[in-house]
Amino acid sequence: MSPSHSYSTRKRLTLFTVLLMFSISALLGGELTKGTSYAGVINAFGEPDGKLAAGSQMILTYGKAKVKLKDGKVTSSSPELKQLLNERAQAKAKLESKRDQGLINYRGNWITKHQYHQITKTAAIERTQGRESIAANSAIGSSAAWLTDFDTAVDAAKRTGKKVLINFTGSDWCGWCKRLEAEVFSQASFIRYAKNEYILLKIDFPRKTVLSDSVRKHNKALANKYEVRGYPTIIIVDGDARLYSKSGYVKGGPQPFLRSIQ
Repeated sequence: MSPSHSYSTRKRLTLFTVLLMFSISALLGGELTKGTSYAGVINAFGEPDGKLAAGSQMILTYGKAKVKLKDGKVTSSSPELKQLLNERAQAKAKLESKRDQGLINYRGNWITKHQYHQITKTAAIERTQGRESIAANSAIGSSAAWLTDFDTAVDAAKRTGKKVLINFTGSDWCGWCKRLEAEVFSQASFIRYAKNEYILLKIDFPRKTVLSDSVRKHNKALANKYEVRGYPTIIIVDGDARLYSKSGYVKGGPQPFLRSIQ
């Protein structure tokens, strides 16, 4: 802001304040106050908090302040009215002063335009990072590598020292299987943990998808071996195919589910 502009602004502000205070004094100062019309009162103070009318008499209340009228003209007003107008004038002058300084009211605090731009910039970055985090988690969740051959999974477990998590599922028809997939297996926290702890193996029994005879026999043999009676059934075995734990659908997301298989 240039010095000449700043001086001009301060001059306008001072003139505005003087005129405003003069208007208040005139309104409260005697002849105008007693003769002011109802419309004039509303223009000066806005709609009242309360209104009481009886015949030609009327009382308007503004907080503790009262204005009495007769036949639509002010007859008297309480001292609190002057205080109310003074407070409004001061608030208005303060507001104009802040705006004249180029400040912005942000959530109740007066800050510079630079600060405002920094705040909004930071907020925009946080929103972007939040969206990127959601996208990243989604990508992680959808990147789980599920094997379908038991021998391959057990060999991998033996080589890595991990256990095999076997998901016996009816992927295209079993409601509880679909819920387990959505609430646990597709969640980023499960995927991150499982990548370090388990070899994932899906043994599917679909109704809409046609499997080859060899795959169906392979899956049925495993279900018989581990006495699977329903879906989903989760079996944990070690690198020697020995049963470690057995579970199913668990409500509450990845953490309760992982506790059930450990």
